[in-house]
Amino acid sequence: MKKIIKRLAKLTQKQRVSIAITLIFVVAIILVLRTFVFHGEGQFTPTAPTNLVATDNSDKTQIFLRWVDNASDETGFKVERTPDFEHDFQEIVTLNPNTTTYTDSIGVGKRYYYRIRAFNALGGSDYSNTNSPTRDEPVDFLMGQGNFENPVASSWLTLESGIGKSIYSWASPNNEVASGWTGIYDPKIDLSKNIIAKNIKGGGVDGSNAQYFGIKDYNGTAAYAQIGKNLPIGSNPALLTSGNKLILTIDQLNFINNNNLPLGTSVSYDMYYQLTALDSSSNNQKIWNYVPLSSPLRQEIVIPSNFVSNFAFSFSLKITVNGNLTGYEPGFQIDNAHLYLTNSSDNPITWQIPAPRNRDILTHANYYCFGCMKNDFYWAAEQNDYLSISDYDYNFIPAMKLVNPNMKFYIYESANITDERVFFSDRTTNRYEDHSFFKNSPIDFVDALDNHPDWFKTFPANTVPLKDGRKEELKYNNLGPPDLSNKLNYVFHPDYPTEYMTNLDAPTYKETWASNVISRIQKYKVDGVFVDEAPEMNFDGIYTDPSTGKSNNMMAFSRSPNVAQFFSTYIASEFRKNGIGYIINGSERHLNTWPGESYLNPTWDPATATAGVDGVWSDFNRNLYQKLNRGITPDTFFNEAAFIGLNWKDSNTFNMPSWLNSLDDMDQVISWNQGVLKQDQKKLMQNVIYYDRPDLNAPANGENGTINFALTTYLLGESEFSSLSIENGNPAKKGVGDGDYNLGIDFSDTKKLGAPLENRIVDSNYPDKSLQSRKFINGLVITNGSPDQPRNFILTNSMLDKTGTTINPGTLTLLPHTGRILFNTSSTKGIPDTKNNPSSNPKLNTPGAVSTTTPTPTPTGTTTATDETTTNPSLESTDFKTPIPEIFSPNSTPSSSSTVPSVSTTTTPFTTPSETISNEPNTAVSTNPTNVQESHGLNWKTIVTIIIALLFAAELIIFFVLRNKKP
Repeated sequence: MKKIIKRLAKLTQKQRVSIAITLIFVVAIILVLRTFVFHGEGQFTPTAPTNLVATDNSDKTQIFLRWVDNASDETGFKVERTPDFEHDFQEIVTLNPNTTTYTDSIGVGKRYYYRIRAFNALGGSDYSNTNSPTRDEPVDFLMGQGNFENPVASSWLTLESGIGKSIYSWASPNNEVASGWTGIYDPKIDLSKNIIAKNIKGGGVDGSNAQYFGIKDYNGTAAYAQIGKNLPIGSNPALLTSGNKLILTIDQLNFINNNNLPLGTSVSYDMYYQLTALDSSSNNQKIWNYVPLSSPLRQEIVIPSNFVSNFAFSFSLKITVNGNLTGYEPGFQIDNAHLYLTNSSDNPITWQIPAPRNRDILTHANYYCFGCMKNDFYWAAEQNDYLSISDYDYNFIPAMKLVNPNMKFYIYESANITDERVFFSDRTTNRYEDHSFFKNSPIDFVDALDNHPDWFKTFPANTVPLKDGRKEELKYNNLGPPDLSNKLNYVFHPDYPTEYMTNLDAPTYKETWASNVISRIQKYKVDGVFVDEAPEMNFDGIYTDPSTGKSNNMMAFSRSPNVAQFFSTYIASEFRKNGIGYIINGSERHLNTWPGESYLNPTWDPATATAGVDGVWSDFNRNLYQKLNRGITPDTFFNEAAFIGLNWKDSNTFNMPSWLNSLDDMDQVISWNQGVLKQDQKKLMQNVIYYDRPDLNAPANGENGTINFALTTYLLGESEFSSLSIENGNPAKKGVGDGDYNLGIDFSDTKKLGAPLENRIVDSNYPDKSLQSRKFINGLVITNGSPDQPRNFILTNSMLDKTGTTINPGTLTLLPHTGRILFNTSSTKGIPDTKNNPSSNPKLNTPGAVSTTTPTPTPTGTTTATDETTTNPSLESTDFKTPIPEIFSPNSTPSSSSTVPSVSTTTTPFTTPSETISNEPNTAVSTNPTNVQESHGLNWKTIVTIIIALLFAAELIIFFVLRNKKP
């Protein structure tokens, strides 16, 4: 200290002044960092409100909002609403801090969707969940799909002359059909020259968008173009039975540019519909008809008695032209199509919109959730918070958003390349093109085959595939008629032969892959992407088929961990730049085990890797890895076989280490997210594949069944950072599920339990950690993870099981790999949803018993689906055969009408009270009459910035003055 004082004494006046000003400058910087970085416990802005609930009064003229205030530093709250559930939100009022309720006055029966955010001088928080009052509304199977709002992601279909194949191609930028609809055109039509299809902004009902569709500049014999829809119809909650009616209506249909056509030129319009179903003997049945377009447009279809299940409805609007239309573009403008369901007495059948939430956990379903679409999209949206989809199913998004406004959607993409080639004519003329409507890979196979052979893995010399399930015409390249000289030797997936393994580190591959995916995400307007087949592949050894003697070098399928890590890091960085959520299928890998941690763990560093791991990484450039920003990893990790474990050769063989690892994964994600900004938080999706396996003492259903075991295990570690899906598997397929996710599973017990009161506790009486429990506000969850031993849990209080039977204090024995949910004796069937109760926001207590293997932080237990970046998964490779919609143009003679006058039709099948809607955006009435206006004056951020600038200027001035001053 004395030395420091002596040195300071020897300094000149100029040096002392300069040091003093520098210290002041450093202190100012620290204050700024404290203000910006550490404000609000690691947040730049207030913590977002959660659990927004909307209800209305009996006459539907007011909507009551309530939410949970999670911030302590807000200046107030901003309330926004929209009639379109996710677009065009308008701010309607600003409220005082600490406000948790609001009342909005609306027109009679008007539906609005609401969201809220907190704000302070530094800006606004994230938004709350979106919500709208639940009401009984007429069943409309075209919910949101008949509004023609989004002119993107459309497809075109033609029937190739001579071969009868349906060929799909994407719309050009100048010709777009609304999302979920298909443009169909005659082979004589040139899509780029003769079709006009565009979105009319504000041209629809009540100022919504509309679709314009027509033919232009055509000169020739009769040709047609159609806009159509193929719609699977679910059986739940509205049962389609004999005598019910489907009523198709179109509220706006204007015929445009049909007058003063050249002599001898004709234009006609028709509508085609088809209803299909299975009868009691599982035979296909159908009814179809052509009807002239008229005003008003209303078509009733009575369901026949022999139609039993698997209903699907197809219809299209058709324009047929004949003659010289050079310089003309006749067509129609359409908006607000509906497909209502009534009973035999014409009374509307209703369902609840939005669907009530019957659970208190986050759930998801995966991309080949065929039951979600084929059976019932209402059920899919009601049961799930996240859904990953294929190209084929994106058109259901508007409908499911109406059922569940908070649902998030992610599109499935494989890191490999899929051969989706089709032949436009006979296969000898070299007309391969990649025009599949459903593309699970963003890379065009034909382009890759012709221009990027280095992207494919090649079978080593003198080895052949053990089995080759490729179609004969798909075994060859694009260089002429098929023969052995051009047979493809690229490595295809042993179980899915149309999927080719790729070199993820090949030049330009990851850049092209990421660019194509980003373009697709933006076109589909979904929340993110689920990436499959990106991890390392580890197939070792040479296998010989004893029946044929052929050998297959499985090393051809291998992919090193460092290659997988580089690919994942790169695309994660690109997705983050573009605001795209990213989930990676980690399959059965875990967050803290090699090699999964190399591309899952945001804190992993190869420089500090263990010796064994270090050996794997010794041959690649560590500095390059650091430059790629090692913290950029996927937002969400998908565990394909959580809790139960999975042996693909012997389905559903329980694996206790997998069970423990899955639980530790849930703790690890919570730990990673402590003190981290929301955009950097990680999520975990636990997927359970269950099978009814009595031979393994693993029945699917019942108290001791696999489903209950999976649910109780999930509840042990459940938090706002995790979600659950339960897939019904098919034992006959040995590891391949049938796509029914969460079907028939009652998650309402999770709502009755309420929020967790503590972290999971490991019973110290069992060193193998097999017996674990967790307390909730209204009950207790216990799970025995032992594969073959019963476990005893000591109850200290009387509790109720799910049937309401009293379980007395004492020893409760759990069979191997089973779980129990018990309720407090004061619990009743109508237990309030504590997580939606603003007055109850409990924090978890630190466990008082033996801790889990990974120390767990203290999550809040809030599990509302409000995250904007979380994703939803898809299972690993599956059979990518997707049915082609049944929209087509049956052979028929065009109508003879030459000109159709302009007609505008508005028709509603059900009488509703007249509504009075104010045009004023701020007609809301607040239960808290004092509103707060956001300050636009100087805030602390501005003041601190000014002070720093002045101090810096003062230092410069003093420095130059002292430097020029004579001694």
